[in-house]
Amino acid sequence: MYPGHAPLAETDRPLSQFFASFRARLQRHPRWARVAGVVVLVAIVVAVVVILSDSPKAKHTTAPTTTTRPRPARVIPRVKLRIGRVFVQNVGPRAHVRRPVRHDLLAAAQRYVDDAIIAPLEKGHLVAGYGKMYDPGVRSGALGRNLAVLTEAKMGFRRDRVNATASPVRVDAIGGPDGRPALVALTFALNIDAQTSKGHLAIRRRTELTFAPEFGRWLVTAYNVSVQRSLGRGGKKAHAQAG
Repeated sequence: MYPGHAPLAETDRPLSQFFASFRARLQRHPRWARVAGVVVLVAIVVAVVVILSDSPKAKHTTAPTTTTRPRPARVIPRVKLRIGRVFVQNVGPRAHVRRPVRHDLLAAAQRYVDDAIIAPLEKGHLVAGYGKMYDPGVRSGALGRNLAVLTEAKMGFRRDRVNATASPVRVDAIGGPDGRPALVALTFALNIDAQTSKGHLAIRRRTELTFAPEFGRWLVTAYNVSVQRSLGRGGKKAHAQAG
């Protein structure tokens, strides 16, 4: 022991001397040897668990699942009429086909297309009230001898949706002595196509509906309609006019 230094603690002894002392104690006390064995075994198990828990785990990446969704069926848009060029002839003060009048006339023509042309092809029948768009002078002919030309009620064909397109609606008006429209003719072309079990159905229409203000509303007082229908390879033309 050196002067000025504290005596060495037991933990500062050489490692071999410590183990020798430990073995001597175990030999003097055999019961301690069994306890020490258990302690060592537990220490080994704890060490293995710690090592395994600290080891990096392999990451399993799951490939993203891709689900193929069926494409929705293309929705065939409804045909919508729109105003094209407007022509006005006057027999008195200058007349104008103003926006409210255009709206009412276009709505009447649209109802004709929807109720008399499209509805029979898709539903198999005219829409109720179709005949109310005509004035008494031409109504009987429109609902009788000219029904097959003015409408598609005689086609006997049903389909969920047909493809229809229309040209811009030409407006020809005649102004009355009071400066308001007395007669207004709407002219447009309408094309209809559909696939059937008998082949391709094609309908080509040219329609002129002349309206007059009667009983507080615009009614058809004259018409001039031609239609050409073809189904497969055959084709027929028809024409009707009145007023």
